[in-house]
Amino acid sequence: MTPGPQGPDPDSLAGAGKKRVVFLINPGAGQRAAAKIRSLAPTAFGQGEWRLEYVDLAHWSQIQPLAQAAAAEGAWAVVAVGGDGTVNQVAQALRGTPCRLGLIPAGTGNGFARALGIPLGAEGACAVIARAQSRPVDFAGMDGRRGFANILGVGYDAWIARSANELRWMNRFSGFLRYFVAGLLCLPKARPQRVRLTMDGGAVLEGRYQVVAVANSPQYGFGCTIAPDAVMDDGLLDVVCLRPVGPIAFVRNFVRLFTKKPLIGAQFHRCRSVLLESMEGHELAVHTDGEPGGMTPVSVDLFPGALQVLAPDRAPVLPRPSA
Repeated sequence: MTPGPQGPDPDSLAGAGKKRVVFLINPGAGQRAAAKIRSLAPTAFGQGEWRLEYVDLAHWSQIQPLAQAAAAEGAWAVVAVGGDGTVNQVAQALRGTPCRLGLIPAGTGNGFARALGIPLGAEGACAVIARAQSRPVDFAGMDGRRGFANILGVGYDAWIARSANELRWMNRFSGFLRYFVAGLLCLPKARPQRVRLTMDGGAVLEGRYQVVAVANSPQYGFGCTIAPDAVMDDGLLDVVCLRPVGPIAFVRNFVRLFTKKPLIGAQFHRCRSVLLESMEGHELAVHTDGEPGGMTPVSVDLFPGALQVLAPDRAPVLPRPSA
């Protein structure tokens, strides 16, 4: 569904052979992280080949328009300095363009960076970008307006994302603690919810689920694996539907999240598009890449190879048959 990269060629427009790299630094990353990037980047990239620019963001709403502007002006890469929410905004701006997405993980979960094998330390992440090796990965578009690079969720995890968004002040203590507290606050919303899924315009699945996840990568963040077989460049979405389980299975599933094993009580499906609808009589919360993503209904379409990312090399993956 996605045409080839559009817009100006970053290699031809960078000017005098230099590659323009724009670092968008999320204020949530903190002043210490911003200072570290400025000190590390010149050493990692060298002087002759690169033109480095740093933008300290005042608010997250600046991320997408600034990334779009950089791509339109022919930037070689835009680097998201922050967490999965920052990556989400930059990815939305860069999809379908030849401008590359670089990542310096400075968030809480860092699921997208973990899935790509990008070092979580700033020095290692800068080194990956400076090697100038990019590869295409898939991008999931929603309702023709929004999208996600990593994962979408409906259910308990979506309510946690919404609550955690209101607890950002806790990041000064611990990002993990913020999500843990959000999980406790949302326990009253942890009951199974009735959801209808229509995949590839045909197959319909209905049921009561604790969580429904639409995954482009295996990672949920924090090293948790929700879709162990998901591959980011295979042209398919991995849909995980988790049915209600008892307390023992719940504890076992918590362990399995960190051991890359399929969750007990989960159904796994693969498709290229999926429509998620509430059967509850009211709409359900949605999260995209760990940030509040609106409410159901939501329609997701995969755009194969729509995003160029700067990441360590990996072997090409052949498309898998849809299950």
